[in-house]
Amino acid sequence: MNAESFIRTISLELPSDVRFLELAHCLGKEIPQALGVPESEAEAIGNAVLEAVGNAMRHGNRLDPSLPVALRFEVDSGTFQVSIGDRGVGFDPDALADPTTGENLMKSCGRGLFLMRAFVDTVQVCPREGGGTTVTLRKSFGP
Repeated sequence: MNAESFIRTISLELPSDVRFLELAHCLGKEIPQALGVPESEAEAIGNAVLEAVGNAMRHGNRLDPSLPVALRFEVDSGTFQVSIGDRGVGFDPDALADPTTGENLMKSCGRGLFLMRAFVDTVQVCPREGGGTTVTLRKSFGP
């Protein structure tokens, strides 16, 4: 029996501690693969999850380990979705500098959303109920 036939959603919280980033990356790869997502798409999802969780920990929760990062993995009809929520003050993704312009090419930060968009089909950034931000990553995969 395929895992996808009985598991559709997995939710968990991680402390805002960078020691948990590798776990988030592994979960971002392994959970989609266990739920039926092909390996190449699961790898891309894992990389996007790593970026999103790192941003939630560092920028959203300011590395406060008492503030968790919420993750929700879902699979439905050829689409895999991951929601990552922090408890920070929020941000406007349209106000971020374009990392591909000349003055930003050599900066050591500011590429997270750009990379997420390269790894998955859609990236949605929304205010989180109760404060913070939720980043939702979606990736479609073939049958």
